[in-house]
Amino acid sequence: MRQQLVRRVIVATALGTVFLASVTTPASARPVRPSTAPRAVTNPADSTTNEYVKVVVPPGVVAISVPAPGSEGSVENPATIPDPILDAGGHCLISQRVLPEITILNTQNAGQSWDFSAQAGPLVLDNTPFPNKWQAVDAQNLGLTVASFTSNLDPNPARGLQPGQPASTTHNVSLYDNPEAQCVLYGAAGNAGLGGGQAHPMVHVANGIGTIKVTGLLNISVPPGTYEGTYTGTIDYTISAGL
Repeated sequence: MRQQLVRRVIVATALGTVFLASVTTPASARPVRPSTAPRAVTNPADSTTNEYVKVVVPPGVVAISVPAPGSEGSVENPATIPDPILDAGGHCLISQRVLPEITILNTQNAGQSWDFSAQAGPLVLDNTPFPNKWQAVDAQNLGLTVASFTSNLDPNPARGLQPGQPASTTHNVSLYDNPEAQCVLYGAAGNAGLGGGQAHPMVHVANGIGTIKVTGLLNISVPPGTYEGTYTGTIDYTISAGL
């Protein structure tokens, strides 16, 4: 299993080598005989030749788009989550937003599978290099679910697939939700949401080449008592290509 943490679109091109072979057929000499009567002239047989062509096909890639510099979601312009509000039970500060769309291009062999996953680190209070449990939001409190999904995969394009629907011979794509924890403190043990220092599955493609586009709904829960201020962090997306 190959794994890639993709930060750029990879475009691979290859130029094949073309070999051409030609045969020159000399004109046939015909004797000329005098005659006063018209004669029918038979056309010479058609000539044939072969042309040999070779092309080198490069290995396929599976590549993920990244935000352009300055666009939403880039380091210069982080995607901003609306201010959290207290939930109905009075236990957590909650908020959510749909993140910018991600495009994944697959040009591998159509029979190869691949996976798209996400993980996050804590959101840390700005200018706090060594946060305590009230100065960071644990990554387990970040949940990510699939908000929208489109595909032109060939064969078996997956259309109208719902989150959690298993792969089948018709739908060769599975989508997964990763619900957030409910206000665990920074540093708490566990791997809920996007936490635990591990990749969490979002999309599995059993086979097919083409492009998928996916948006994620990010949910966040913040423990009451967390210091006021701006908290910043990252979500890492990984694609793992099958062999």
